[in-house]
Amino acid sequence: MTRVEVQRLTLPPGFEAGPHTHPGPVVCYVTEGRIRFQVKGQPARYYTAGQTIFEPASTPIERFDNDSSSAPATFIATYLLGDQDTELLRRLQ
Repeated sequence: MTRVEVQRLTLPPGFEAGPHTHPGPVVCYVTEGRIRFQVKGQPARYYTAGQTIFEPASTPIERFDNDSSSAPATFIATYLLGDQDTELLRRLQ
């Protein structure tokens, strides 16, 4: 990894990210709400404010969803990237 990008992201109520991967690992710190997270082949887990989510590099993420239908979920994502990484997220079919 040769660079780091940090973003504060807010998922609207009921938001579902859909299956995706990242070129490098991502560490997410939840600041508000409840997020349902699932790596392909593993059970879903739930994270709330103060907890950290680890998304491994090049691994299918099945769910990264706002678990609430009425409140937003906010997190700070830290992307660990290489020089050749041009996108932060790749959507899967």
